[in-house]
Order: sequence, then C-alpha cells, then structure tokens
Amino acid sequence: MVKAFLSLVFSLVLFSSSVFAAEPIFDYTPWHQVLKKYVTEDKGFVKYDQLSAYPEDLDAFLSDARIVSPKTRPELFETRNEQLVFWLQVYNGLAMKNVLNFPGLKKTSDKKLRFFVFSKFEVGEEEYSLRSLENDVIRAEFNDARIHFFLNCASYSCPKLYREPLRADQLDEQLDRFSKNFLNSEQHVRFDAKKGVLYLSMILKWYQVDFINAMKDVAGKKDDKVIAFVNKYRDQPIPRNQIKKIKYIPYNWTVNDVKNL
Repeated sequence: MVKAFLSLVFSLVLFSSSVFAAEPIFDYTPWHQVLKKYVTEDKGFVKYDQLSAYPEDLDAFLSDARIVSPKTRPELFETRNEQLVFWLQVYNGLAMKNVLNFPGLKKTSDKKLRFFVFSKFEVGEEEYSLRSLENDVIRAEFNDARIHFFLNCASYSCPKLYREPLRADQLDEQLDRFSKNFLNSEQHVRFDAKKGVLYLSMILKWYQVDFINAMKDVAGKKDDKVIAFVNKYRDQPIPRNQIKKIKYIPYNWTVNDVKNL
C-alpha cells in the first residue's frame, strides 16, 4: 500500500510538471545540490559532518529513486545514456549515504561486507546492495569499462567524486574525460622506466575482464589488452616493449572524508 501510494504521488507530481514542460523527467536537482554543497572541487572528498547535519537533499534524491528507476518508469529513461546516468549517480549517492549509516567509519574495509554486500537499499522498488547494483545492473547491462573511473565507493583510492553532474547528452565525453583523468594520475598509474615496472590501480585487476572485453580487437594476451586500454587514455602512452612487469598498487580504503585530507 505504501509503495502504491508513493508511486501515485510521484506520478501526480510528474503530471503536474508536464503542464509546464514538454515531457516529464526525473529530477536530479537534489543530487546536484549535494555535489555542490558537500563535495570538494579539488580532491572530490565529502564534507560528511555537514552532510550528516543537513541530509535533506541526499534523502530526497534517494527517496525518489526508491520508487522511480529505468525499470519502473522506462518512459522517463528512453535512451541508454539516460538509464546509465541514473544508475551511476544513484550508486554514488548510496555509497555516500552508507558512510552516514556507519558513524565514525574510518575505512570502508573495516566493515567491507556490511558496507558493500549486506547493506540493502531500495531502488525502483527492488532491493540492491552496492555490490549487486554495480555488478548485476551497471556492469551487466551496460558493458562499459569507463564506468569504473566514475563509480565512487567512498574510499581514497576510488575515482574522484566529481561535483559535475552527469548529462545524458554529454555522457560519452564525460566518461572519456574521467577515464583520462584517472589513468593519467600517478596515484593510479605510474611507470618506473628504469626497472620496467608498471604500477596499476587494483581497479584494473579486479575488473580486468571489462578492460579486456573493451579491447577485444587488440591482439595479444590479457596484460596486452589491459595496457592497450590504459594507453588509449594516456597523454603519454607507456611503450609496451619497455614493460617487464606489472604490479598493483595497494588499495587505500580510507573514507573520502575531508577530515582525512
């Protein structure tokens, strides 16, 4: 009954909005306010103390997403990009919310299973964990390796949490740019030319299959394809014949709180 009532209310809001607009849309304004108010421009860290005191915008965004999604209201998300924009931003919003659900959390790895697997959230009237949302929806349905450079798991070694809202009509350019930013950062990719050692983020190991699939037309072994993906977005590609070994950079699970800067 509650779900049916909330769904009706949301539909009425959309209907009344359509009087002034050509067609109803999902309103990301509360989420955009969260990014503007509580995320730093440089590092993309979060002012969790302030957000905890004033969670209204985040709660409003996630409350709408509980009922409306591309699965429950496909007419609001007609294109692939519109759908992907929704899921990516909801994931980041839920990760942010989950930090608030664990007051005093220093590292997401301290409660890794509870944070990523056992904590459940309702999205589009279905229940997801952060893990299932990433793997069963975003990765499985959209098959775009670039999403790994936008999804933010609320930890230091994750991709930067951008204040810039996603836009369906600019999504390809945005994901390319976010990929370039990540793969050109020495925090995530660096090459020791003297030793011939390429240091890569653990993201490139955990999700190796996604990067391999993205470069399926590239000849060579698995490592060759991963390196080709990295070089695709590098300002200065790393010569494959100079790489003798790949090592993965230990992941820093420290919460992306401004207090940890």
